[in-house]
Amino acid sequence: MPLALGLAAGEAVLTPARPLASHPVLTAAPELDGVPMAIAVACAALPESEARLLRLAALIPAPDLDHLTVAAATATPATHTRQLLEELAARHLLEHAGRQPVRGDVYRIRPGVPELFRSSDDTRLLIVQRCLDYLIATAQETVQRLTPHHLVLPRQHRHHPAEPVHIADDRAGLDWLEAIAPAIPSALAAARELGEHQALVVLTHDLWPLFHRLRRTDLSIAFHELGLASARIWGHHMAIREMTTTLAISHKRAGDHEEARRFYREALALATDDHDPHGIAQCTAGIGATLYDAERYAAAEPELTRAIELYADLDDRRGADLAKILLGSAAARQGNTDFGVPLLWQAIVDLGSLAPPDPLNMARAKVFLGEAQSLAGEHGLAVATISEARREFTDLGHDHWTAYATEFLGQARRTLRPPGHRPRLVHREPPAVRKPRKHPRHRAPPEPGHRPGGDVNARLPPSTARLSVPRGTLPCSTRNRRTSMTSWGRSPDRVASATTRRRGPAGPPTVGHLPTHSRTTNDHQIDRSFAMP
Repeated sequence: MPLALGLAAGEAVLTPARPLASHPVLTAAPELDGVPMAIAVACAALPESEARLLRLAALIPAPDLDHLTVAAATATPATHTRQLLEELAARHLLEHAGRQPVRGDVYRIRPGVPELFRSSDDTRLLIVQRCLDYLIATAQETVQRLTPHHLVLPRQHRHHPAEPVHIADDRAGLDWLEAIAPAIPSALAAARELGEHQALVVLTHDLWPLFHRLRRTDLSIAFHELGLASARIWGHHMAIREMTTTLAISHKRAGDHEEARRFYREALALATDDHDPHGIAQCTAGIGATLYDAERYAAAEPELTRAIELYADLDDRRGADLAKILLGSAAARQGNTDFGVPLLWQAIVDLGSLAPPDPLNMARAKVFLGEAQSLAGEHGLAVATISEARREFTDLGHDHWTAYATEFLGQARRTLRPPGHRPRLVHREPPAVRKPRKHPRHRAPPEPGHRPGGDVNARLPPSTARLSVPRGTLPCSTRNRRTSMTSWGRSPDRVASATTRRRGPAGPPTVGHLPTHSRTTNDHQIDRSFAMP
């Protein structure tokens, strides 16, 4: 009954000419359910503009509404829409659900309101099409800002919103994606029901930063399963390939490596049928990345090596460098650090020499280089390298990789502690009472000039020098065993030369002075064939 009274009171305040004595809700018998009656009375008393907006807004496939979405779906000016939504909320026909970044005030329609309106199927189809076109237009602007090299699929320009959302910067794009994510399942379900398969695929494809930057793997698998089914109905070959490849990435991130490899093999077959060498290289690298992620490093090596060769034939230095990162890390994790460390150095140098440079993947390579340095016993260098990578991730605003680098840094610092190290306690004995404690194990005194953790200004050992790998170093989940150079099929110099045939080999820069670059508009370009952790 309080809701019924609130509805009646809101309607009475906005229509002061109605006598309270004749109000059907306020004069109803106590045993009657006043809520449906109050909703019906309030809707019947609406001005035409409010009634139209509410009737059409009830057809929008979304759990909540903002004024820009409603304006686009109902073809109403945004300023007028905002005012009408506020008036409907004052009548308690809409519930104010708070404010969200970019979207602004968000409302929910009261239960029972949609049932009072009758609309034709054509009207519903028009509203859903406008809503999908609005979401696609905004998602396209977002993906162009956050991942500017993302493939653009053909789209229908039917009802381009007169006042689309303006994505001012990366933060605004991520905020909009996070805020709109709960509304996407309803929109995709309506699109599938009404046969809007092209719009479903394009919207799913343009939401790539939601899955890549915000790591919504749960949504990615569900959305792309719908997308793949709709792409097959649509019949667009590249759309089918894109949905298949992204499903492989999503399953890999979810830890389902067998499903990931299955979808990568399907995508590889499609690329082979199309005689697309770049697609073949991407899928080959993706299979190698999946094996790497499953810690099957020996099986990943030939796939990653083949991907480097394919990218080199295409003169795609960036794709080759991304494959080198995983190949070098896989070697280091198997104990072959004298192969892995120089290869990781080469990837960092090459990524920094691109025009424009790729600072995001440079920082990724530094994380894996730091891990390899720790595996080689250079724990001080590892801490310095990973610390630098973490600062770069923070500057780029990449929260996932900032956290990932922090985890690596914690492991590296833990490994850096000398044997017998114990953390200081807050409550400890006074110095005069404490007695010196002898440890049963004594280390040999350090050599003159020795610096714990290594010299951060030292140069990387040449690739021909074999580094010892202490047990118990990062990462804990791998076996520290030596792997001969021949088991990897080629030396790091031969792998590096696959993409440096047209230019001289670059020597590793001094440790502690890793290549860095300021942020550019292409900071987040990635190869979707294989995503790192």
